[in-house]
Amino acid sequence: MNRLRPNAIANWLLAVALLVFAMVVVGGITRLTESGLSITEWKPVSGAIPPLNEAAWLDAFAKYRQIPEYQLINKGMTLAQFKFIYFWEFMHRLLGRLIGVAFALPLAWFALRRAIPKGYGWRLSALLALGGLQGAIGWWMVASGLTLRTDVSHYRLATHLLTALFILGGLIWTALDLKALAMDPRSRPARITGLGAAVLVVLAIQLLFGAYTAGLNAGLVSNQWPLMNGQFFPGATQTGRSFFDATFNDPAIIHFIHRWWAWVVVVVLVVLARRVKASGEPRCVHCHSQRVWNADHSRHCHCHDERQPDHSGPASGSRRACRGSHGLGRSYYWASQGKPLLIQHALLRVALFVPSSPFISILSRCPCWHRQMQPSPGT
Repeated sequence: MNRLRPNAIANWLLAVALLVFAMVVVGGITRLTESGLSITEWKPVSGAIPPLNEAAWLDAFAKYRQIPEYQLINKGMTLAQFKFIYFWEFMHRLLGRLIGVAFALPLAWFALRRAIPKGYGWRLSALLALGGLQGAIGWWMVASGLTLRTDVSHYRLATHLLTALFILGGLIWTALDLKALAMDPRSRPARITGLGAAVLVVLAIQLLFGAYTAGLNAGLVSNQWPLMNGQFFPGATQTGRSFFDATFNDPAIIHFIHRWWAWVVVVVLVVLARRVKASGEPRCVHCHSQRVWNADHSRHCHCHDERQPDHSGPASGSRRACRGSHGLGRSYYWASQGKPLLIQHALLRVALFVPSSPFISILSRCPCWHRQMQPSPGT
């Protein structure tokens, strides 16, 4: 297999992931400037062209004046003010179109060249489908604020955000798998483990209630910390609500959950970090240094001899490039030209899957988090 091909696909996916990250940032600005309802139509193709003359601007402004947000909140807005909010929503949608083109065209090219490694075609197709679905979810969200209310549904807003992060995680995860494949043609896609899945669930809950907090403006309920309006538990803003209704719809309760669930996130990330640090050996955790492998062990770890001398342990005489699984997820150890590389996929993938924990991805690169084997002077 030509190792340049999976590496090229991985670099392309990382570039698309960067565009998705930019779109999330612009989406946040769109939300903060309350620009999301400024474009009241969904035209996937012709909508890529903004209003080009005064008549077109007046027509778009007239359509905006028909919705409740203008009539109840922004009545009296000038055309210049409308152009400002229109700009951010237009840029958000334009980035979505750009991402679609930046993904679909190279994917078609790689497919025609038969450059996609076996087992990755369906993953790339699924990411393409998710991107199209995300566009539909975005309009579904906007449509909820065009008739009976002055803002979008917080449920649909959360769906839109979490789908974007899921796509971002899928892009980076697949890129890392392809990077590993480029280094070792016998490598297999990483699999998330129980602890990694538990951390993702905890992070997803925090992101979900963060989206609810934004959608309901729940952050404005209290500007105090650690108390909320003089008490630890604020109580519901409206009496008579059921537990389920208050948990997912009451701004004060949502603010309270989002505020304190963050500490649960901190705890699980520390546990994850300590587990990864404890397993940070310069080889697969389930690989032993002996040159004799039993049948049961060989099912879990696969090593091949690099035919290079190594005087670093009982298995002297060869340096191995190993891959296997440990308590968190799959790790890869590549020894080439005396430059070992240890990638702790569980930590790195979880951190990149949910951008709310970027400090973990930074720490995972720190030398103190994993010990790398140094080549002996004789190698």
